[in-house]
This record gives sequence, structure tokens and C-alpha cells, in this order.
Amino acid sequence: MLRQAGITGWKGNRAVVVQGLTYYLDISFASLKLVVEIDGRLHETDPDVFENDRLRQNVLVLEGWLVLRFTWAMLRDHPDEVVRDIKRALADRRRRFPDTHG
Repeated sequence: MLRQAGITGWKGNRAVVVQGLTYYLDISFASLKLVVEIDGRLHETDPDVFENDRLRQNVLVLEGWLVLRFTWAMLRDHPDEVVRDIKRALADRRRRFPDTHG
């Protein structure tokens, strides 16, 4: 979907170390500190996954990352809205971090 929309500069399943812990980000634009997380049904039904995701998101946000979360259903049913939101976030982050090339 990102490639089809002409969105570049991202990497999937990127490992980042924050506060000494390693997190694997679904899709990241590291130089812009933007992460896109895709949540499946497991994120709703497994309490441990739900809790860990919230803790991880808070750590990332407190370290300056912008975290966008989408469900699999959003990707399937509303891909144009997902792409629109990602492009909007990228534009905002590029304004905030003008010296990066992400």
C-alpha cells in the first residue's frame, strides 16, 4: 500500500532501542521518529499483548516518536484514509525535522 502510494523512506520490522529496551516497529520512518503500527484481533483479545502495546507506545511517545495505529480492517476497508493519515504525519514530521531526509 505504501509503495503503491509512492511513500518511501520506511522500513518494516525495524528494531529500535529505547531506554535500554529493544522494540520491533511494524513500519518506521526512523529519521522522522514516525512509527506505523498495525493491530490485528490479537491486540484486542489478548490482555498481555494489549498491555505491552500500550507500555511500548508510551515509551516511544515519551522519547519523541509519533505513533500511528491502524487495524487490519482499516487497511482492508479504508486504505485511502490510512495513506492520507500517513502522508499527513510525514508532512508534519518533515516540518518538525527539516534537516532529515526521511
